Amino acid sequence: MKPLRIVNVAEIADPGWTFLEQKIHTKDTLWSFHSSTPKYWIERAIKRPNLARLRASLAAGFRARRAAADLIVSHLPRTTLWAAIFSTVFMSRSRHLAFSFNFTDLPKGVNHVLMRYAFKTIDRFVVFSEAERHLYASYFGLDLNRFDAIRWCMDRPRTVAFGAQLPAKYICAVGGEGRDYQSLLSAGRQLPEIPIVIVARPNSLAGLCPSANVSVFTNIKNEEFWGVVQKSSFVVLPLKDAATNCGHISIVGSQIFGKPIVSTYSLGTAEYLQHGYNALMSAAGDSAALGVHIEELWNDDDLHAKLRNNIAGDEQRHSVDNWVAYFDEYLQSIDKT
Repeated sequence: MKPLRIVNVAEIADPGWTFLEQKIHTKDTLWSFHSSTPKYWIERAIKRPNLARLRASLAAGFRARRAAADLIVSHLPRTTLWAAIFSTVFMSRSRHLAFSFNFTDLPKGVNHVLMRYAFKTIDRFVVFSEAERHLYASYFGLDLNRFDAIRWCMDRPRTVAFGAQLPAKYICAVGGEGRDYQSLLSAGRQLPEIPIVIVARPNSLAGLCPSANVSVFTNIKNEEFWGVVQKSSFVVLPLKDAATNCGHISIVGSQIFGKPIVSTYSLGTAEYLQHGYNALMSAAGDSAALGVHIEELWNDDDLHAKLRNNIAGDEQRHSVDNWVAYFDEYLQSIDKT
């Protein structure tokens, strides 16, 4: 039998990233990879439209038609959109698997209309929470059964020592999507004895004034980012509202390092965090309750040990083997048709 031909196109990925190529058990495959990371000066100079995304999506659509690919795998919705459009333009007959289908904010206006049209050509969508299945299916007018919810999975992140001086003991908050750092900073002002380290994008804290016990770092290397998490006492994840579908990478990465989490409730993270089991939870926007939980976990060694021990029992839930099993099964369904 001829090998399965797979075209992979990713929104935010190192150009050398090969998704699951080296891990899957279905070995009779031929892959081509396309990255939306800017590679030419004009792609770095012009921010809108996103020329790197258009270039990678166009190349993926053309490759899918020229190589008679069996499958396009796209990562993140806007690359999925353009990969779907260009595969239609080039009259590709490839199936299309939209992996990492996740929005920080749902599209509006023309983008929403365009996505409702283009996403009808997608075979399956992979999201990282059950809440997202229902949200995206309804919002884009698609059959719920085309959406598969799989927990975010990842290998243990590589770490290096952070170059800046950090407190001997501290808590940290990391990530930039869908965060409510104003509530965390309000809580931090009421807890001056607790050192807080925030690693985020510059715009995540625009206009905010951290107190003296808060250290803020931006644009650091990924290995340093995870090094901050690894050395922390625990992680704080303040999400902007109860419907925010962000924070999965920060949650799973923190859990891999055995870190309890103080967070705010969100439908998008309900399958990852349970109050009193592996996290302490409060309502979004309630800085007072957030502060109470931070202080409680900081001072209660027994509670910290309990949450940490429960995290250690959940290791299989974030194993990349779960993605491998899903993808192998999906490839087998293609091979049989």
